[in-house]
Amino acid sequence: MSTPPNNLAADALENLVNQFARPLDCLRELVQNAIDAGTPRVEVRVRFAPSEQDPELGVLSLHVDDFGEGMNERIIDGQLTRMFSSAKEGDLTKIGKFGIGFTSIFAIRPSAVLLRTGRNEESWEVLFHADRSFEKRRVDEPLSGTKITLFKRMSRAATEPFVNEARDVLCYWVEHAELPITWHDERDGTEESTPELLSSDPFAAFAAPEEPSGSGEAISRPLDLPGAIAQVHHKAQDREILLGYCESATHGFYSGGLTLISNAAPEALESWSVPLGHLSFKVRDSRVEHTLTRDNVLKDEHWTAALTAVQDLLPKARAALVEATHAAIQQGEPVAHLHRMLAFELRDPDAAEQLYANPSHTLFRDVGGQPLTLKQIGDQVDQLGFVLLEGDSRAVHEALADAKLHVVSGGRATADLLQNSEAPGFFGRSKREVVLADSVYVAPQRVHLHDLPPMERDLFKRAARMVAFATEQRVSLEVGNFGGPDDSTDGPLCLEGPSELPLFRRGDQVSWWPSQLRHRTVLVHRHHRLLTPLRVLSVSSPVAAAYALAQLILHTDEHEGDASWPLLDLALKAQLRETA
Repeated sequence: MSTPPNNLAADALENLVNQFARPLDCLRELVQNAIDAGTPRVEVRVRFAPSEQDPELGVLSLHVDDFGEGMNERIIDGQLTRMFSSAKEGDLTKIGKFGIGFTSIFAIRPSAVLLRTGRNEESWEVLFHADRSFEKRRVDEPLSGTKITLFKRMSRAATEPFVNEARDVLCYWVEHAELPITWHDERDGTEESTPELLSSDPFAAFAAPEEPSGSGEAISRPLDLPGAIAQVHHKAQDREILLGYCESATHGFYSGGLTLISNAAPEALESWSVPLGHLSFKVRDSRVEHTLTRDNVLKDEHWTAALTAVQDLLPKARAALVEATHAAIQQGEPVAHLHRMLAFELRDPDAAEQLYANPSHTLFRDVGGQPLTLKQIGDQVDQLGFVLLEGDSRAVHEALADAKLHVVSGGRATADLLQNSEAPGFFGRSKREVVLADSVYVAPQRVHLHDLPPMERDLFKRAARMVAFATEQRVSLEVGNFGGPDDSTDGPLCLEGPSELPLFRRGDQVSWWPSQLRHRTVLVHRHHRLLTPLRVLSVSSPVAAAYALAQLILHTDEHEGDASWPLLDLALKAQLRETA
């Protein structure tokens, strides 16, 4: 048995009513109809008419007014109401372009919908009842455009979430509409009375709505990227693009003045998520279309062309990001977020060339706040073999500054950028080594021998003489506090460093000159755990304790080689003769 045509049409109407995930998405369709009608603006306003019997109950009215070309009876009958039942006409088999979107307003279950419109010196009112039946009448007063009012019974308390959702939905769909769209919340102060929705005269209860009070809130605005750190703007005849960097990446497509999709899900970009998923962009292109369900973009050749145009702007966006970083450095502003974005861009080898495009750009600052260029950092890497990043030791930072060495200020994001910002060379691009300054250098406190207790002073003096003799006066021995008594178990026994600065380097000393051909200062950690038994031994055998300390120093130093050991034995014998 075949389904009667009327039932098929009724099912189709029900599907159209519930075609969107959110009932209030119907506002998008009403605005789209207004744009199609050539309106110069759209006004949306809400009012609440309390019941005379109970002020906490009443009717909320939601008005969508346009000022376009309006409708005459032919359009009303042929393109708006063909899917709805009428007292005079029962044809449920056709629907026009206005009716497709208009039917969705019944998803919010209105108590009534009033449409007032005029065109070609015709003015009409159409009243739709809750059961979607309608009545139409001609009016004498001249009307222009189309004014649609949805009436819904509800409590005063229920209006707040409903109105908030309506505004949010409207803002989503029309945020970048190409014509002014305003929102008017007129629930306070309205003097409307509750319409008698079941009146025998269906039109008598619905007086012509008053003009909106005030200018309202502007909902639509030009294409923008709120919170963008750096951005580029491209506008061609049929396409406008904004591309930039924000703390949270979003992307949006717009057509015909309305939103097609706007979200932060990079997977929605499919294969384009790799080059573009971390960016924020908005594309306004009349050739890009939405799916039938209005919940996504139709991913056809126009969508592909739009994303290709976005990717073509990526070099300009990177250049803008470099400029923003340079400006932030010059103005003393935080740059960690900029470094994080630049480091992410360096996944693409071409991005490194853009970092070096302008050698005068200052992309970093040292711990003293002075701007640094990549060239300055690169020159120091050639000298040291690595980049010095700030650690926890202020003393080390100050000593390195005295040594005319740059310590870059920053954290993990800065380290990532420094590590990956090696300029491309003949053999490609390699990663720089980035180290914390206090993981390589120590700025201990030197202690004068005359400030030590007598027995400890004698121990170090004897050891210093033995070391000097064993190294043929190339090594001078000094004493220091590396971190106080609490730092007695960690760290090296001794460090090598320049005699004129309070700066010593952990590990092997890098130098063009062999250790045997240069004078060095070795600083001994006086609180190191290995010195405790030597202090005890020095009470009974001061020479033996000094000899053991000298052996430890030469063994730790590892620069003098085997030639120092016979000389150390001679130094021991000399001191033994002195004490005999």
